[in-house]
Amino acid sequence: MQPSELHEIQVSILKKLGYEEEVEFSELQGDYASNKIAFHLNQLKDKNLIEKTPDEKYTTTKNGREVVIEFLGEETTKPVVLLSLVVFKDDKVYLEKQTSPLTIFKDMYRLPTGKVRTRERLKETSKRVYKQEFGEEPDSLEHLGSFDKKVTLRDGVEQKYLLYYLKTKYKGDQDENFYPVDRFDSMEIIPGVDTVIKEVYYNNDKKLTGEWEVIQRDVGEFDITRFDI
Repeated sequence: MQPSELHEIQVSILKKLGYEEEVEFSELQGDYASNKIAFHLNQLKDKNLIEKTPDEKYTTTKNGREVVIEFLGEETTKPVVLLSLVVFKDDKVYLEKQTSPLTIFKDMYRLPTGKVRTRERLKETSKRVYKQEFGEEPDSLEHLGSFDKKVTLRDGVEQKYLLYYLKTKYKGDQDENFYPVDRFDSMEIIPGVDTVIKEVYYNNDKKLTGEWEVIQRDVGEFDITRFDI
């Protein structure tokens, strides 16, 4: 099922539920009348896109999570092309916490990341992502390499990515969200991202290329089953 086949209220509900969220009726209702939101919840249940939990909350089914992946702009069988920036400030690296429900890595730290748009060069994506974080363009950018990455959700749904990495140095005054590399072991960082950063940090001339596979065992629990550089 394509997101375009759903009513806008149903799309709104699925975006709020995301991959792992369990949400009460009142949180989903928003500004809509209760009978209207109840109607669309029932429609989504009939389409096997959501279900009720034992404590009367709503969550997405396996089919629903596949549709949620569609909101990211790609079919599950095609890799989503992403670019991540390794931004150094002295011996620290910039990390941001994931807050969107449209990710299984919610509340974990990641590098600044954005989708590579159609006909967009990697350095154009990098400048756009950097400017969103710091309000200016970077002085210079260095291409580090790329990974074919596959994430398997706990119910078997697969997400595939082509993930590019570039690095740059931050020369401004901001200190917030810059973390020393030796603190990473005590932080909840997306599996594998800390390894990538350490490879770049400790091997300055390291070029990254390889395959990366992650399996979700449970909510917030993951195993790296393959990480070839």
